[in-house]
Amino acid sequence: MTIAISSILSRASTLLLDETAVRWPQAELLIHLNDGVLEMASMKPLLFLERATMDLSAGVYQSIPAGKRHLHRVISNASGPVVRIVDQQVLDSQEPSWYVNTAVANVKYVVLEKLNAKNFLCYPPNDGTGQLDAIFTIEPSIYAADGSIDIDSTYGNPLLAFILYSAFLKDADTSNDAKANTYYETFARQMGGSVLGEAQAKEL
Repeated sequence: MTIAISSILSRASTLLLDETAVRWPQAELLIHLNDGVLEMASMKPLLFLERATMDLSAGVYQSIPAGKRHLHRVISNASGPVVRIVDQQVLDSQEPSWYVNTAVANVKYVVLEKLNAKNFLCYPPNDGTGQLDAIFTIEPSIYAADGSIDIDSTYGNPLLAFILYSAFLKDADTSNDAKANTYYETFARQMGGSVLGEAQAKEL
């Protein structure tokens, strides 16, 4: 399911009582929409996922490809065998010298970096020819007015609320500040209660 950007912008103009887009031009609302998408990605990173094959470096220390935000899940080696997640303490206790084992192409286990989701360790050490099939969180695109956003349509309402929040910030008027705050609260509440939570976000 997708969200048509033109539909969201049109609804925003209607609710702003500015259907001719004089006070809030469509280009301005589109900027707010893209800001809203970034805010949504910050709150629920699993809304924006991409499945990709990544090349491995020689050794145990690996970095995810450029343009990806976090490693979400490793599916398998590109050649087929599945890969399992293991706790480093378990691996260290069972095979203390695993860092210097013979390098091979296929990975058996990965150790996730808890404080740095852009890096991980692999076992056995890789010989530099291996590839993994994995799912990554990604930065959302910068969307055009005639485009669409590939997320569930239940997120259309919170995105609309964010656009209205940003639009009302344009004025210093106290009443509009209050409206802006109300719309941001609506956005945050709807994001927390959307039909698809992070754990149910689209899998590839």
